[in-house]
Amino acid sequence: MPTQLNLLADPRPDIYEDTALWARLLPSVAQLEGPARHDCRSLLGALRGMRCYGCRLAREDERARLVPGDMEPEDYAKKRELWLRSHAALLRAALTELGERTRRLEENESASA
Repeated sequence: MPTQLNLLADPRPDIYEDTALWARLLPSVAQLEGPARHDCRSLLGALRGMRCYGCRLAREDERARLVPGDMEPEDYAKKRELWLRSHAALLRAALTELGERTRRLEENESASA
């Protein structure tokens, strides 16, 4: 049975180009509190499922977004609609926060160099 730690790790570390983004996104979704707590757990499962199929994260300016990656575009669209549509507001907030946090980390690394 998977442990909590395993559930927060990137389920596809073999897709190494964006594994650092997934390693930030999944724990941040799991840590959300309040009335949406149940939705956060459901979103975490949906994101892990998308990733297992090969979905990737891409950065665009201040935000991150999900892209089909290794998934067929039609399959990606169907799963996105089925698994993620009901979580659209939470997902949008999580991806925006991920993009901003990643930008700040990169700025700090640049300033340190």
